[in-house]
Amino acid sequence: MELPRQFTDQYILQERIGNGRMSSVYLALDSASGNTPVAIKVLNTTHTDAIKRQLFKRETEALRRLTHPNVVRMRSGRWSAPDEAHYIVLDYIPYSLDRYLRGELKEQLSGFETYRVMREMAEALSYAHAEGVIHRDIKPSNILLDENGHPMLTDFGISKLLQQLTVGDTLAGFWSGGYASPEQRSGDPVTAVSDIYSLGAVYLHMLSGREPPQEGPTPSMVDAQIDGPPALRNVLKRMLATDPSERLSGGTELLRLLEV
Repeated sequence: MELPRQFTDQYILQERIGNGRMSSVYLALDSASGNTPVAIKVLNTTHTDAIKRQLFKRETEALRRLTHPNVVRMRSGRWSAPDEAHYIVLDYIPYSLDRYLRGELKEQLSGFETYRVMREMAEALSYAHAEGVIHRDIKPSNILLDENGHPMLTDFGISKLLQQLTVGDTLAGFWSGGYASPEQRSGDPVTAVSDIYSLGAVYLHMLSGREPPQEGPTPSMVDAQIDGPPALRNVLKRMLATDPSERLSGGTELLRLLEV
């Protein structure tokens, strides 16, 4: 769906900055806030209206719960009748981890610190899990980076809110190759440790410079791809354990081990 330059009465679209299977993201100027740059995520998936509503509900409810420096901030979420689309307005964050890993941002982010990004993403995940939110789609393109290289987790469209026991059926098949946990691939229940696996796959990608295989990384790949300290390799192996019961228990334990 192509949108007009003027979107609702408030936003002036500048350019499309993201395009996925379920949404398009635009850089826009918020005329009600002195033309402040914002990101507008328009849910233009070809899936049914019921799934569109579920995606919108999941993401907006998750973001309303989460207020953290490493989680992107939602400004508003609404329905645009003229465009027949749900949309979410977010703070504009200019860069993303996937672009950095592709070598596109070396000049813009010359002060990028891998360990800092790892620690701050663990903090974001620990916070989200404590608030009852499982992300379920952690991957480099869903980790934004500001001008100082600080990461911010985004795209909670397929998140699972733990208190909603019936949530998780219609969107169960949505996951990203290379980063999805084994239980996501097999259709088994997804828990907080599923996010731990996905974040471990991101860490391995960051440290090795190699994109994980479509079937997902295994603990045996850690020693083959990374020369880091044994303690760090052991953390990654536990994050990438095939059996969920053998993984780290969550972001809090991960943070403790990263500090060590």
